Amino acid sequence: QEVRDCAARTLETWERALDGREHLVGDDVTQADLDVAIALTYLDLRVDRAWKARFPELAALQARTEERE
Repeated sequence: QEVRDCAARTLETWERALDGREHLVGDDVTQADLDVAIALTYLDLRVDRAWKARFPELAALQARTEERE
């Protein structure tokens, strides 16, 4: 449970960092966006996708990042 709580706090921090913006830093994709999207995809594969309902801005960031070539 401790690991899930830590993950939830991390997702809350990332969601707040987006604050309605498309990218975590600046106006274009950065390594931060790519790294977070990879971590979110890992959650999808190894844990579950339930986080997407609670963190819609992160889910949108992940979707945008995965659409990139």
